[in-house]
Amino acid sequence: MLLVIIIFTAVIFIAGVYAWQEIKIADRTNKFIETIQSYLVKDKEVDDNFDDMMPKVVYTDPRDDWQTYRDKQFGYEIKYPKGWYLYEPENNPNLKGFWPEKYAGESQGIWVDVQDNSANLSAQQLWQRDNDKLANVEEIKNNTLITKINVHGIPGIEVKTTSDYTGKPFKYFYLIYKTKLYVLKTNEPDNKIFDQVMRTFVLVYFVNSDI
Repeated sequence: MLLVIIIFTAVIFIAGVYAWQEIKIADRTNKFIETIQSYLVKDKEVDDNFDDMMPKVVYTDPRDDWQTYRDKQFGYEIKYPKGWYLYEPENNPNLKGFWPEKYAGESQGIWVDVQDNSANLSAQQLWQRDNDKLANVEEIKNNTLITKINVHGIPGIEVKTTSDYTGKPFKYFYLIYKTKLYVLKTNEPDNKIFDQVMRTFVLVYFVNSDI
């Protein structure tokens, strides 16, 4: 009987010690979790305050509010700043002008000219053909830089000349699609706004089009 009491007492003691250890472990675990949570809350507050301190920068494309001209006959679009003027010569439906001010003959602006290329010449061949007709062709060639470009999927060349047939600097895009040549030109070759306008040129009738 005494042995049974001793064994029972020992079991109760061991169980009590085990339970006490489990309680201590649980208590330490809870304190550890609370400590981690407090650090997370503090970090979030720091992050939130840091976000509030950082300036909010919104990036927008300056061309988003530009006007869009669509030529339904030749299937292209081009954007130009608000306040610019569209010039459409009555005697030449293939030609369109885009100007910061009303057209006055020698105004600074951009021309878009659509020409026939049923001979399937390359952009560089077309440029050479146009300039071979001029009296000062050698002078133009010596003052010309030609680079290949691709404007919204339309291959061609960019031509920058310090002296064309008028004796003034010009920049041209010769772009080819099917049997059409699209010539974009400006007498402000280093004007960034003019360059941005020219690079908004896009064909909108790639599919099912006979242009």
